[in-house]
Amino acid sequence: MSSPIAHPRRSPRQERSRLMVSRILDAGRTVLIKHGYDGTTTNLIAKEADISPGSLYQYFPNKDVIIAAIVDDYTDQIARTVTTHLVEHVGKPAELDTMRETLAVLLDAMSEQPELLRAMIEHTPRLGLGNKIVDRQLTSDYYKPGVTTDTGVTNRT
Repeated sequence: MSSPIAHPRRSPRQERSRLMVSRILDAGRTVLIKHGYDGTTTNLIAKEADISPGSLYQYFPNKDVIIAAIVDDYTDQIARTVTTHLVEHVGKPAELDTMRETLAVLLDAMSEQPELLRAMIEHTPRLGLGNKIVDRQLTSDYYKPGVTTDTGVTNRT
């Protein structure tokens, strides 16, 4: 990885702009799945989204930022699903069945978009798997007991 991933150029404010960004990200997913990281270009993404490359560049400076946003979106969806499950079990005794259920929820969430997961695993390791994970700069300290993560959870093991 040569340099940290840049961030989107601007945030969409109007509904029309949010729809444009959504189309770009949907097209980026499709192109990444079809062509892999090396075959993905901003021109292919713009073509798939049925927009001009200039419109794409208003929001994203390069393909790495688009792919990082796709990865972040995917991991956010998984985190929301697992967090919802965990919240339902707050205050209940931690049992082996609960842990198994939680792992099943995680695996089910990951398998909702199997082609995207495969493309990310095979083609995007150079990105550090999205800005959120890159920004955290994961270290072994992140998982040490007693350390409070950026999600507000204190590690116990």
